[in-house]
Amino acid sequence: MKKMPIIFVLLALCFTIIFFSKGVTMGNENFEKQISEKSKEINIKDGLTKEQAIIIAQNELLKSNNRNSYEVTMPIVNYDEKNKTWGIEFKPKNNFKNDIYWGVLINEKTGEVYSGSLKDL
Repeated sequence: MKKMPIIFVLLALCFTIIFFSKGVTMGNENFEKQISEKSKEINIKDGLTKEQAIIIAQNELLKSNNRNSYEVTMPIVNYDEKNKTWGIEFKPKNNFKNDIYWGVLINEKTGEVYSGSLKDL
């Protein structure tokens, strides 16, 4: 059996990496579009559900400058019964680089959003 020259192996590897990275980028764009569209459909007339609060929080993160630093698909959700607010937190993608969670507080009745790093809220 004849050995393949190393240049062909490297080219095949580069092509594979480029191909799969394009797919990931396209997947992220579709996710962002879906979240944006879902957030526009939310009716806060009856108050916000947990799922609606998550969509609003994801949309806020995706619109921010922090969009690439946090895990948008895995939020931590808390509800404050006393203040009637949803607290949605996003973990940093790289715990060594960013040790502060990013999150939003959302008023259940009005839909008003307060966002930023949780040390500021």
